[in-house]
Amino acid sequence: MDATPPKNNEAPNHQLISIIVPCRNEVNYIDNFLTIVFQQIKPDSMDIQVVIADGESDDGTREHLEIWAQREDRLLIVDNPKKTTPAGLNIAISQTIGETIIRMDVHTIYAADYVKNCVENLYKTGASCVGGAWRAATSPGRAGAIAAAFGSRFGSGGAASRRVDYTGPVDTVYLGTWRRSDLLKLGGFDETLLRTEDDELNLRIIRSGGKVWQSADIKCWYQPRSSFKALAAQIYQYGYWKVHSFASIMLLLHHDI
Repeated sequence: MDATPPKNNEAPNHQLISIIVPCRNEVNYIDNFLTIVFQQIKPDSMDIQVVIADGESDDGTREHLEIWAQREDRLLIVDNPKKTTPAGLNIAISQTIGETIIRMDVHTIYAADYVKNCVENLYKTGASCVGGAWRAATSPGRAGAIAAAFGSRFGSGGAASRRVDYTGPVDTVYLGTWRRSDLLKLGGFDETLLRTEDDELNLRIIRSGGKVWQSADIKCWYQPRSSFKALAAQIYQYGYWKVHSFASIMLLLHHDI
């Protein structure tokens, strides 16, 4: 497991929320995403720091990010030479200075009070990780059909993490919000997993005695693949890396014996 703890040893700022974002080749989405992020409703007296780990984008994304950084001093861009999601998350974590860390992804749409509800639920519940349900954004055509299947009982298997009205303990949540100190203790994300890294982290949280909590108040909408071909490729990747994640899980369980 190559999940090197962050090297930033500064005392955490308890009035700052650090938002971490892995990103690569998102030129068509990055401007709208950052507009939504910087308009988020926050708890009173708190501000945000946005750390984007760019995986060597070559489609113009980096140029858009640089323009944003020139006018927004709350945005920090860091390089992610490994180009993978867990590596990008760990690099972003290493540059955070807020005690509260929220993961956000560019391909997701967020309610205006997403950040506020994430922070309030983290400290209200005492959980180690909080998040919302996996909601799929609806749209016409094939993308809409994929979204409907994604949110159905058939597509989800009845998992609590897909039940938009459910509030309570779960095995995993979409994205996630943590205390920075907890992420440091856990060692960050497992960089050997190119997918399902969040499931593996949540397992470590639960095995260490922590709680993963889902709140119906935390609302965001994942934008599923727009074609069946792209969906098939995504599902294949998830299935492939679920096997590797299962191997990591078995190692964790073995160490507990």
